[in-house]
Formats: sequence, structure tokens, C-alpha cells
Amino acid sequence: MADTLSLFWRKWRDKRRQEIEQTGYAPELAEMLATRDAEARKEVAKVAGKTAALRCDVITNYRPDGTYGVYAQVEKDHIPQKYRQSAYRFAARGRPKQNK
Repeated sequence: MADTLSLFWRKWRDKRRQEIEQTGYAPELAEMLATRDAEARKEVAKVAGKTAALRCDVITNYRPDGTYGVYAQVEKDHIPQKYRQSAYRFAARGRPKQNK
């Protein structure tokens, strides 16, 4: 699989992989987890900026059918003002419509 991460995110992934390995995970699993984390944060950075991407919580939801979803939770204060509108629009896409 081709590496779609920029140099910044590859370095971040490698550091994260080392952190995960130090907790006792096998190197292959640590690589997979760190890569998913870096890819998710890369996407957050596109919408909410790099600061938000570095400070967000990445949540992986494993489903019984073997698939998974990756979600990011970002504190509003971590999103720079210039990214707020795009972040709100992005977040609204996944929310059910409210009946008023």
C-alpha cells in the first residue's frame, strides 16, 4: 500500500508507533494503529487545522462484521478561528437533522 502521508505525518506516525510499542504492543500492530491515527489526523488537519489535528482524540469503532470507523473528537477551543466554519460544516454532515 502506498504511503499517502506527508513527511510531517510520517514522522508523527513513527514517533507514535514507538510510543505504542513501548506499551507492549507487537510492532506490526503498533504500525497499523499509528498509521490509522496519523491518517485520521491528516484528514482532521484539512478541515480544522494542524493544531486541532494534533490535539484531538481519535476514536476507532470496531464493528461485528470486521469493519471499523475512525472518528475524531476536537475541542472547540483547539480549532483556530479561520477553520471554525469549515469544521462546523464538516461535523454537520454526520449529524441527523433536527425536527423543530
